[in-house]
Amino acid sequence: MSNAIRYTREGSVTVRAHAQGGHVLLSVEDTGIGIAANHLPRIFDEFYQVGNPARDRRLGLGLGLATVKRLSDLLGLAVSVQSVPGRGSTFSLRLAPASAPQITAMRRAVDTAAPPLVASQRVLVIEDDADSRNALLGLLRQWGCEVRAVPGEREALACLAQGFEPEALVVDLRLADGASGLDAIATLRAAAGTSLPALVVTGDAGSEHMRQAEALGLPVLVKPARPMQLRAFLSQVRMADCPLRQVPVGAMGARPSAP
Repeated sequence: MSNAIRYTREGSVTVRAHAQGGHVLLSVEDTGIGIAANHLPRIFDEFYQVGNPARDRRLGLGLGLATVKRLSDLLGLAVSVQSVPGRGSTFSLRLAPASAPQITAMRRAVDTAAPPLVASQRVLVIEDDADSRNALLGLLRQWGCEVRAVPGEREALACLAQGFEPEALVVDLRLADGASGLDAIATLRAAAGTSLPALVVTGDAGSEHMRQAEALGLPVLVKPARPMQLRAFLSQVRMADCPLRQVPVGAMGARPSAP
């Protein structure tokens, strides 16, 4: 869906699901730019991107479709693609139908989920990747948080200047143009005049930057961070009698996720 929207300048994106030979065929069809036939055999390869020879991180890392392919192979979902340049693309997954008891159980789990302890919490997010930033913004707002989400330190300082007083920071470890999320945290704490609780998120598992963050006593989450891990951090912050330094980094999931 993300790719379909990104590469469709006009027209539509359609999601379909229909029965096909005892399975459910789920497809995402767009009217976007399409993919040339010579690229189709490689689009599921890791780090392979059509139209991004400069490796601009803002255009992605070339891991999305590779992840889709790996997971679909493990689960037997048979991912496939059809595309015509200038007319659009259709990506499909073949799924096993779920039984009614399974569907009922899933709904019950969602309906009875305990409300988070973070409603109305003021959170400042610094994330240079637009997709990740918007995802965090939407999730935190869904929980009832008051959120400001910005791409860098300069914009974050502007939020403080405009009167926003965050209770917690969620900061990407490596920002655009080589900027450090650790430096941004230090600057914001100095500007706010208080040691704001801060959570570091990163895709660089085991890097020197990550070790620096842990050495500073900052909790670290490796992308993709689970919502429950983020919520656990914010719940800890809300508890005034629980200092940040007591938040166990290991319990927050500071380790690479399984591929």
